[in-house]
Amino acid sequence: MKLGVNLGYAPPGTNPAELVPLVRTAEALGYVRAIRPVEFHAVHLSTEGFSFELAERWHEYTRGQSDLEPMPAADIPLSEHLRKIPPATRPTVETVIRTIKDVAPRAKEITYRSQAPRSKSSMWKIVRYAVDGANVVGVGTFPNHATLFFYRGREIDDGSGLLQGSGKDTRFVNLRTPADAEAAFLKSITRKAFKLAGGV
Repeated sequence: MKLGVNLGYAPPGTNPAELVPLVRTAEALGYVRAIRPVEFHAVHLSTEGFSFELAERWHEYTRGQSDLEPMPAADIPLSEHLRKIPPATRPTVETVIRTIKDVAPRAKEITYRSQAPRSKSSMWKIVRYAVDGANVVGVGTFPNHATLFFYRGREIDDGSGLLQGSGKDTRFVNLRTPADAEAAFLKSITRKAFKLAGGV
């Protein structure tokens, strides 16, 4: 089941608190509070992508039950996503995906039905990995770095400052080189995330 919700585009630097009115449209439609289908996709009606703050605000509002996705055209194979990622960040994205698969080889791989956003400040969400239907980690990219985000990052944050973000649940790590994407810390925190989800 898919619901298209026009939340509008949140410009760079938008205060997450200002995003509250955007999700009220979904609340008025009785989104999560009234219907709870097993397979639900919330679709942002824009082909230009959206900010990390908007995606995180939606994730918090739905209590982690659904990701916000750009308007899909069709299922996109991971290989096609990787082929379109700029050469500057493609090796880092490929490396972090290998790291995830090494840590959790049985996790379900789910590509995002998205295209590269026009705005350089918007994250292009590439793929996520789930255990028993629950999202654990996701991979996105910006023009000059990749991002690994943790859906339950707050619960695995050790206070070291290596995990970034201050939302209710999500935390993330920016990766600027392939070496960053296979660092011991990243493997450890990724393993902790899947262990929390019961996937390791």
